[in-house]
Amino acid sequence: MELRHLRHFVAIGEEENYRRAAQRLHVAQTALSTQIQDLETELGFKLFDRLPRGVKLWRRREKTGSLEPAKQGRPVGGGKLANHRDFLIAHVERRPDITMPELAAVLEAGRGVKASPASLSRLLCRAGFTYKKNAAGGGARTR
Repeated sequence: MELRHLRHFVAIGEEENYRRAAQRLHVAQTALSTQIQDLETELGFKLFDRLPRGVKLWRRREKTGSLEPAKQGRPVGGGKLANHRDFLIAHVERRPDITMPELAAVLEAGRGVKASPASLSRLLCRAGFTYKKNAAGGGARTR
């Protein structure tokens, strides 16, 4: 294996296209393809999945069963408040004028879970609650 083989592999992996990689490296596309095939033969496994419109790293398909990139970020879920959603909604329905700091204190006292008022507000908004202020300066949550 030579250093140029690795440079060619990286260029094809980044470009996901032999033609663009060849242009970037200032080599002929056929020479690039031949060198990658030689490298695959030397290593004993495929490096790329050749597609009608470019190439993808072979390992991705082998590992995930798909050529699509892995999803980034946290997995979809309800977070730590999901298990307490019904408890919180029931409490807000019983007392619509409760403030979020008060609701956070109720959650901590009743379930032993600490949550920020902003997190509680987001949960209630997703559940369809709105907050309306009245002329006296107070307010209430409604669905």
